[in-house]
Amino acid sequence: MYSTPPIQNLTSTIQNENENENGNNEIKRKFRKEINNERRLNKMEFKKEFVKPISGENREVNKLIYTQINDGVKERKFSYFKEDLKCNDCWLLLTNCICSKVNKVDLKHEYIFVFHPNEWCRASNTGKLLLLCDKSNFKNRDGGSGSGSGSGGHSTTMSPDYSSSIYNNINNQTFSSSSKIYIMGEKQDEELFFKKLESSSRDSTFVLFPSKDSINIKDVLKSKSIILDNDKLFKKNLNNNEINEKENLNDDDFENDITTITDSIKKINFKDGSDIDKLEKLTIIIADGTWNNAKSLNKRIPKDIKRIHLEFGDLKFKSLFNTIRSQPQVDRISTMEATILSMKSLGESEQVCDSLVESLKLLIDTLIRQNNKQYIVNKKKWVGDQGFLRRNTYGEITTTTTTDNDNGNDNDNRDEENNFNNLDNLDNHFNNNNDNNNPGEIKDPNIDYKQ
Repeated sequence: MYSTPPIQNLTSTIQNENENENGNNEIKRKFRKEINNERRLNKMEFKKEFVKPISGENREVNKLIYTQINDGVKERKFSYFKEDLKCNDCWLLLTNCICSKVNKVDLKHEYIFVFHPNEWCRASNTGKLLLLCDKSNFKNRDGGSGSGSGSGGHSTTMSPDYSSSIYNNINNQTFSSSSKIYIMGEKQDEELFFKKLESSSRDSTFVLFPSKDSINIKDVLKSKSIILDNDKLFKKNLNNNEINEKENLNDDDFENDITTITDSIKKINFKDGSDIDKLEKLTIIIADGTWNNAKSLNKRIPKDIKRIHLEFGDLKFKSLFNTIRSQPQVDRISTMEATILSMKSLGESEQVCDSLVESLKLLIDTLIRQNNKQYIVNKKKWVGDQGFLRRNTYGEITTTTTTDNDNGNDNDNRDEENNFNNLDNLDNHFNNNNDNNNPGEIKDPNIDYKQ
């Protein structure tokens, strides 16, 4: 016959279990602290090796320093994945891996992401998603199946290695991949990237970046006898004109003209007689990073390649990413959202674009769960609900994104990222510190030169 144990014994058992759990958590915290300290020491030694005072105004010196700092970041960040128990394809924790869940698609055009070093291996990065969804990348790795190992191409190795990653496709001559990532500053990546640009036709290669001299994507298609029928979406260019930073709105404006990625895809269509299927294969280059990072990357891409931009007209675009990261302006969206809109405008099927949107939603939901941010989703405010709208103004330097902690991934790279961000403004060092008689010296503010 079963008898209930005394209350005292139950209490004692619970206390022992709690003590054991607390002890295990303490061991985990100490282990994590030791790993982080070792990484910081390695980064400090790494920075001391390359940072030397350099004088002069030569722009090539600027590029040389940038490459000298960032070279090796690809393998270095990949080496952390084993300790962090992360997937080397989706960059999420293995328990939250989405590789087998994202929708696989066939792409009509080629899409090249130029990564800022800070974005590499960041769980919250959205540009990587296109490579995860691109069937051609799994043909490269899995010998032609197009589906990847298992049902989604997830590499289950517990010893992450860049050579086995889907991102190791930039120098693959066996298969033609429709999506690639190059890290600016990684020496081999830069060499392969610029080599590819040398052989690329300027009539079919474009950079998706809203610079002052960029061309409306609608006009690019018009030059190829393809007419977009999007009067509502492209009514007025608010991304690319010099306008006031703050635009006052009437109360009625708040309830109208709000669009999302799903609505925008449906509004992008082609007029009768426009044979989009005859459009040649294009190469679209996307700068992936914060607004300041992207501007720095854009400067590194040859200027003879035309820049193109998207337009939202009078519409206020509500980004999917606003659930976990505050949207700074109604005309600034995530890298993947901008890529999907350009894809639909360039003739990728609505089914492909919808599949990518669903995969983006999956990534965002997984990030919310991984970072334990469920409680803030409903409380998150949107910039479009304010009494004024901030929009892009040329000549103004504005940081567009903030970094959320991706449960270990982003925190571990803080020191390294500060160093990279300092080098994004090397041109300012040259311009502000140099004169004809006394050239200034470029120094890393993170290093004490008096030692």
